[in-house]
Amino acid sequence: MYVKQLGRKYSGFKPDLTAQREGAAKLPEGETEQVFSTSEGPVVITTRDKLVFVAESFPLDTARQLTTLILDAQGTGDLRMAVGAPLAGDPLSGEDLAARPDSEGLRPLTADLSRFLSSCGVAKFAVDGALRVVR
Repeated sequence: MYVKQLGRKYSGFKPDLTAQREGAAKLPEGETEQVFSTSEGPVVITTRDKLVFVAESFPLDTARQLTTLILDAQGTGDLRMAVGAPLAGDPLSGEDLAARPDSEGLRPLTADLSRFLSSCGVAKFAVDGALRVVR
């Protein structure tokens, strides 16, 4: 779908089969690359499994380096939530789910921020301010 729109986005759009063949020999298994030339520079579309990376208007070598850096940096496997250990002497509020420790005695890293924001009374402050402006 993306390739079909590139012709509308760039003038001089056409496949660069020579660059595509040269790059194909260096690609890891399971990765495919499409290279197109445009009036504004090459467009490289790389797919690896479910990941897709598009580099537009970079020099070809730079586009390939960016592709490798970005795709190699993507995590795989199950998503996990980062948690921090509870602080000593810091009682957790009763029904504050963000601050409640899990079964291992840990709580989400955002627990302190969630508890802080809920104790600020921001909504009441905004209402009081709006009432003063109206009066």
